[in-house]
Amino acid sequence: MRIFATSKPTASATTEELMADMEDEIAAGRRFYREGLIVEAYMDPHYSRTFMILEAESVEAAKARFDTYPQVRQGLIEFEYWPLIGMPAVAQVHEAEGTPMPLWWPA
Repeated sequence: MRIFATSKPTASATTEELMADMEDEIAAGRRFYREGLIVEAYMDPHYSRTFMILEAESVEAAKARFDTYPQVRQGLIEFEYWPLIGMPAVAQVHEAEGTPMPLWWPA
């Protein structure tokens, strides 16, 4: 299933703490991308929040994997998750035109 996930620093996180272990955090992100959990990933211009499209069996499965992010384990960032479904208007256009659904369409 497709899941939209956002991260943000916790109220107690300091800038120094967030920047301290960035190598481990980036390594985890690379691993999740290579494994196919992260499909798309974006950050705000201040590098304080992430916005990701995930592919996982369930929200619970995605959360269990993201709970291993170093900064999540340290209580410095937290994620919110929303399961996604395809927008009916997009499906209707493709059905009416007899065209295949886009590759990004959620399964």
